[in-house]
Amino acid sequence: MSEWYNTFRVMECGEARNKLNLLQISRIPKEIMEKPLPHVTATELQQYINSIELPNPRANTQQLITATMKHAFNSGYIKINIGLLLKTELPPTVTKEILPRDLEDKFLSLFTVGYHRDYAIGLIYTGTRISEFMRLNENWETDIDYEKKIVKIRETKSLRQKNIKSGTNYVIREIPLLPQIAALKFPLTKVHKQSVNKNFNKVLGKLAQEGIVIKITPPCMRHTFISRCNEMGINKSVIKSMVGHKTDKMMNHYTHNTQELLDREFQRLEKSTPMCTPIRSGIDEKAVKKPA
Repeated sequence: MSEWYNTFRVMECGEARNKLNLLQISRIPKEIMEKPLPHVTATELQQYINSIELPNPRANTQQLITATMKHAFNSGYIKINIGLLLKTELPPTVTKEILPRDLEDKFLSLFTVGYHRDYAIGLIYTGTRISEFMRLNENWETDIDYEKKIVKIRETKSLRQKNIKSGTNYVIREIPLLPQIAALKFPLTKVHKQSVNKNFNKVLGKLAQEGIVIKITPPCMRHTFISRCNEMGINKSVIKSMVGHKTDKMMNHYTHNTQELLDREFQRLEKSTPMCTPIRSGIDEKAVKKPA
């Protein structure tokens, strides 16, 4: 399988995706990998796929195995495409939570290390992916214009495009330099993504001890930024441009109704809806005899 991947698939994926795929391939048991493909059965492949606990690695591994079997079948190496017999559970749809405004100060105050708090602020008020904010931290001298109050974001996802060389050119989008970002002292201490996730979990644990249960991850800060922009009535095309979304469907996935937006719209509804008088359907009340 690894030979097939190196020959046919490695050029189709970016560096990060290749590392992930090859990692999944390396975890396939030797008793399967060392068998000639015609001797591999759908049952043993299905049993291995079912043994993978996490949904995303399970789906990814199933896709790789299916693609391998399809190529082997089309090449005439196997007579039956057993890849079509494999099934995998799709990753469950996870509802992303956003950070409520009334909880923001408390949330940030629970970070014991200052630069971890700065990363949280950066994600909340830029709406960037964690990798994009880390890239901003590396290039802050050129990408943050304090005079024009503009921040240039180098899209990390653009590296997957074949016409862009990894590490040299980027698709760049612009967002306004908000006061919260201008107040940060760049460059921030460099950290690993896992370190940011770990400290988010610590803060959530402290909140849970106080009876506040909320599921917030670094990607939720992107949901928070987009939802707050929607709450303020910013044009959707402008929001899409700022966060790098190509379609309305993707932006809608990231947009949630904040409590502030719901409260404001409910108040508008109450003020604009007149009190209705009961409709009597033409019945003359005087002609209706009241019971004695």
